[in-house]
Amino acid sequence: MSLFSGPGNRLVVLYALILAAVSAGMLLSSKYVVGHEGDELQTLVAVVLAGHAGILLLLCLFTFQRLENRGPEELQHKSMDAELRQWKLLTGFPKQLLWFTFISSMAVAQICHMILLGLPPWSMDTANQYAQSTLSNLTTYLALGLIFYSTARWVLRPFIMELRLYRHEDIRFKSATWSFILAAVCGQVYMLLRLVRYAGTARREGDSPDFVTFAAIGVIVSVVTLIVVYGMSRYLFRDIERLTEGLRELAGFRRGELLRHLPIGSPYEAGELTLAFNALQGRFEREYARLDRDIQLAVQVQQQLLSNLQPALGDWRFNGECRRATEVGGGFYDVIPLDGGRAAIVAGCVTGNGLPSALVMSSVLMLLRSRMQDAATAGEWLTRLDQECKPIMQEDMRVHIGIGMIDNDRETLHVAMAGQMQLLLEHNGSTSGTESGAEPLGRRSPASVTEKIYPLAGACRVTLQMTEGGDVSAGEALDDAMFPEDSSSITACRNGEGKRHEEEQ
Repeated sequence: MSLFSGPGNRLVVLYALILAAVSAGMLLSSKYVVGHEGDELQTLVAVVLAGHAGILLLLCLFTFQRLENRGPEELQHKSMDAELRQWKLLTGFPKQLLWFTFISSMAVAQICHMILLGLPPWSMDTANQYAQSTLSNLTTYLALGLIFYSTARWVLRPFIMELRLYRHEDIRFKSATWSFILAAVCGQVYMLLRLVRYAGTARREGDSPDFVTFAAIGVIVSVVTLIVVYGMSRYLFRDIERLTEGLRELAGFRRGELLRHLPIGSPYEAGELTLAFNALQGRFEREYARLDRDIQLAVQVQQQLLSNLQPALGDWRFNGECRRATEVGGGFYDVIPLDGGRAAIVAGCVTGNGLPSALVMSSVLMLLRSRMQDAATAGEWLTRLDQECKPIMQEDMRVHIGIGMIDNDRETLHVAMAGQMQLLLEHNGSTSGTESGAEPLGRRSPASVTEKIYPLAGACRVTLQMTEGGDVSAGEALDDAMFPEDSSSITACRNGEGKRHEEEQ
């Protein structure tokens, strides 16, 4: 199916309707402005209708010849160069139609003049009549070409958008300014010529010009000019509106809509802006692809760090859990065997989320695993960790962490916590909970952390976990950025409690 069977048919119908309106206007002008009557008017009606029928036939042939077999469905298996040629054809057709309409209409008008006036040489009155009629036809058919130009833009636009041409180096854009200037100048000149001709005809016949006729000519020409300019501007600013919507989505930074490209639908400034917008989207797409690769690598590293949890040590069983707000985050947990039959359980979170908090979390785990043996108590190690983490943390970063040292020989649990951490201790059927009383570790955190000691007897379960929120100290309240969005926990169970807790998890 060719394009002629779709928008071509629409164009032909619109050609006929517009030419019918122009014919009516010319005949009314000839009767009420120029003053033709009787047989002269009937001859003029026949010549105008025949001439416009010839113009319509020429326009149909031109449209068919230019748009034959140009359907967008035929471009599905064609190359980008073929789509570019199709895009140039469809965007360039309205301008070609404008000049074809003007040239062919003037040619037909000259033939009609020869039929009405005969071949030259003419008398002075006939030559004057021919000059006035030709000058009037120049502005009339130029205005007709501009109307067809706007009509073709409107009809062909959906087919241009279906090509989905987003960017191409060979596209050359033009300025739409001259099109608006030409439409406005043509309307004003046409109106002035009609007014002058009407005034000259009235003076020649000894009558004074009628104000109502003057006003009617001015209003009709002005309305038609405004309609043409509105159609042209609507075509241009429709693309501007699409760009505004795309930029608004870009400012909102919604990734699903961020990488959406817009098809180029105009050969003017709006099309050039669309091309620049698509280039920006392509750059974002490349940056996101690189960021995705970095995130995947960080996810793999983080999974490897957290997958080395020792499941059992002596008669203790361990289970860790971490929930992240994004792909990577600052949540962590670990079990570290110590000398003397001791074991350290650790859980916590680095605020900030994303890659920065994941990097600091990795450093915290490395420090814990490499230097935990040097600390005698949990409080001593947490104080030392605070000093060693400060150089690698950003100003708004905080580390919420809880450390529990299990001493099997002394049957004791040494606990030190900072930030939004909570200890749950269950033994002999009762559960007790204790929350941290210290601010999280960071650049302005305290120099020491209080340690608490709890007795362990028989079957018991120890859990270090993040709290739900609220103040973490009796002192100054924390900013929202200091509260973690990730959460983590570590559970240590003895004498069968570990297996039951794993099943519950």
